[in-house]
Amino acid sequence: MEANMAYDDFKKSLKAKNDFCIYIEDENGNVILAKGSSKLNEDGFNCKELDRKV
Repeated sequence: MEANMAYDDFKKSLKAKNDFCIYIEDENGNVILAKGSSKLNEDGFNCKELDRKV
């Protein structure tokens, strides 16, 4: 997976049928990558896409 891959392309590559959010953390628990559907934000979840270089 490329960090800059669009959510819809990533979802298709996983063959996922439902929306999702994935967070990847470093060894200190800091989120370094978040990839997910903006639709989840409407339901009170916080799934803002994030890409931090470590």
